[in-house]
Amino acid sequence: NITAKKGINYIKTIVEDFGCLFHKIEQENDLGIDAIIEFIENEKPTHKSIATQIKSGPSYYNESKKMCSFQVKNHYEYWLNYPLEVCGIVYVPKLKKAYWTNIKRHLKNNKELKTITFEADRSNQLDEESFKNLFVPNVLSKTPNLTLNEAVSFYDSESEGEFLLGTFILFRRHVNELITWQKFIQHVNESQPNELNLNIIYYLAHINWHGDIWYNGEPIEKEIKEYVRNESDNFTIEVISNILMLISDETLISRGSIGQSIEAIISGIKDIKTKLEKIIESRNIDLKVRNSAAIIYAFKEQQNSIKFLSKFSEDDSWYIPQIVTHLKEYDYFNPYQ
Repeated sequence: NITAKKGINYIKTIVEDFGCLFHKIEQENDLGIDAIIEFIENEKPTHKSIATQIKSGPSYYNESKKMCSFQVKNHYEYWLNYPLEVCGIVYVPKLKKAYWTNIKRHLKNNKELKTITFEADRSNQLDEESFKNLFVPNVLSKTPNLTLNEAVSFYDSESEGEFLLGTFILFRRHVNELITWQKFIQHVNESQPNELNLNIIYYLAHINWHGDIWYNGEPIEKEIKEYVRNESDNFTIEVISNILMLISDETLISRGSIGQSIEAIISGIKDIKTKLEKIIESRNIDLKVRNSAAIIYAFKEQQNSIKFLSKFSEDDSWYIPQIVTHLKEYDYFNPYQ
């Protein structure tokens, strides 16, 4: 009981010191929720609250793996159907730190889940600074407040959670810093297809833009756009092929898909016509990649693409002859329609 109270008091102090409200649920009424946190901003209610389940003690933290865990037991339906978001918090007395996770995200589509396990790092740490700069903005759907150096430090971390958060903050809060785009370009140049971060691909698509790519942040400066375009022009055939590998077989290049972002990036590359032709011709490149390259090639070149694409039979690709047939019948090719 003493250990449990330490965890509750730790969270309560952080919440109330920031001016928010901590409504503790007494033990006799506890069905799996220990407290409700009500968020106050500038001394005004935000009409946002979350429920919390607070675990305290060394048994919930694996120090060697830096992982937190707690059992679901009979709380599955209660947590999943609770009207508020449910936050699981593990307080580690030895470290005098707490770490949090969104319980409902673990439970959705996983009825067999017996234990919730999550990484403990700076992205989900809960102390006075992180509560103010990370946790509250997360709940209020705002961009976390990290300096450029802090965001870069998160981005460079080996922790996936920190990397993802750093990526998001660099784009949303430091979009006109050159280092943001240097990091993104480096990531694309050095990553294998299974390592490429889809958010970075989406962010890079904002440079060449597309009518369906939504953006409401700080306008991206001309010098930044020129830098990214110049660097993108130097993408090798291997890098372009790696990017094309991310296009889904189901959605291909369609509005709202990752393929749309990829098309915006690829279409803006200087001399992309020649590079796409080399990709389409290469038998050493995955057929899926060659077909995706053909889609972008036909979209860019339209009728002018027929001569080149007609060289490929159904033995080479079942898909490319269909593109040629469509171009001849309708005089245009648009993967978005």
